Amino acid sequence: MILLLVMPGCEDFLEEEPLGFASSGNLFNSEASITQVLYGVYDPGTLLFWRERYPSMFGLTGDDIFTGEDTNLDRIAMDMFTMTSTNENPSRAWSGGTSGIARANLLLEGIQDYPEGAFKTRIMAETKFLRAMYYFYQVRAFGAVPLLTAYENAELFPSRSTIPEIYDQIIKDLKEAEQGLPGWQEISGEKGRATRGAAKALLGKVYLNMATTPETADPDYFNLAASKLKEVIGEGYGLIDNYVEAFWPKNEGGKEDVWSWQFLAYAASGKQGYINSSFQPNPTIYDQRGFGRFTIMPYLYDILEPQDARKLAMIKGTYTAYTFSESGTIVDSAAHETPGGYPYTTKFADPGQGKVTHNNDDTNWPIIRFADVLLMYAEAVNESQGPTADAYMGIDLVRARSNASELPRGLGQEALRQAIRNEGLLELHGEGHRWFDLVRWGILEERIKEVDPATNVQWPKHRFLPIPQSEIDANPNLEQNPGYVVSGE
Repeated sequence: MILLLVMPGCEDFLEEEPLGFASSGNLFNSEASITQVLYGVYDPGTLLFWRERYPSMFGLTGDDIFTGEDTNLDRIAMDMFTMTSTNENPSRAWSGGTSGIARANLLLEGIQDYPEGAFKTRIMAETKFLRAMYYFYQVRAFGAVPLLTAYENAELFPSRSTIPEIYDQIIKDLKEAEQGLPGWQEISGEKGRATRGAAKALLGKVYLNMATTPETADPDYFNLAASKLKEVIGEGYGLIDNYVEAFWPKNEGGKEDVWSWQFLAYAASGKQGYINSSFQPNPTIYDQRGFGRFTIMPYLYDILEPQDARKLAMIKGTYTAYTFSESGTIVDSAAHETPGGYPYTTKFADPGQGKVTHNNDDTNWPIIRFADVLLMYAEAVNESQGPTADAYMGIDLVRARSNASELPRGLGQEALRQAIRNEGLLELHGEGHRWFDLVRWGILEERIKEVDPATNVQWPKHRFLPIPQSEIDANPNLEQNPGYVVSGE
């Protein structure tokens, strides 16, 4: 939300209340106005999750997708690990995070004098959850960023804080958030707002990252992750029976949707969905518009078992595109070939929309699905306790849902570790988790070179993205991440 503050001017102008303007003083005097400020804290997430932005920022640097385009140089640079400090994708990631953090700080300061009660408790919890989420993306993407928890007296030229300090604040915010947030089954007509389960799931993910992050590494974090993720499992979530239906708009806010970013067809720019069009060629199987921006790595398609629902959700080679009438009924079909014969995922498609919305759909961006929670729990248990029955439980449920063959019993810790990591690749492909995972496991360079030797990936340089050059130029106390300069290498 853009805040328009009344500035000093001529005496006559100040004698009347300007309509349409809001001072910071009256933003926090009613539930309605405070709720609008809260929505303003959500809004910068658009810079992260809308259209092709999230996979452009955090997906192309993984080992599951690559760009199917040859004209967008910034995306190609992310894909090839030749990004510089002027690349638009890290700039959007930085802006989305810092803007969201600043707005969260504004709300947390402004609401202090509002009367205590259930409304204030929830708003503060929700805001702290969002601030933690934004900082979690910032610290993983850029490392030691400035830690700011004040708005009015925030430093003008802040220096970088330490990674442990940032994680400490994230944990503090999420612990406080989960105490004041409702359960996912308790909210009605409020899809997309933070819940207790989302806060717990994000905290479990934070602990899992801290366990292997060099600056915070401690095996006890695996225990904390397992304990917190087990609480999430106890929140009543579950897996949708059909893999692709987990992404359908009709199931948003349901038992598998722990936390996703909301989109609505025909909404204002930045609020309508385009995810499906970015991951499918033109035309798509449902005759929606496709841009083919992201292609599944061919090896991933090849290693999926033929009966696996995650493979059946992909198209490769010849596929059928259905033509719909304006009422949504099928009127025609035609065979097409995928560009280059590469595989594309259809998991983000909504067949219920047909031709009516084209590339303007309701599909949300999945941030944490229950399948992710189960795999994180399996990893945390295996790392802290070894290959126990609980470690098998999560991965077994995920594989059974997709009709994949059962894992052999009696695997050792290392074998199960690799199986869990591989399952994340299959289950979460295209959802933007993989780069973060490869980094926290410390295997980014070797893994990327294994699947695509042509890339310029380097460790530890590509542990983080470059801080935008515009931020470096504007803040004399902000240092660039090692290895990055404007001109590249």
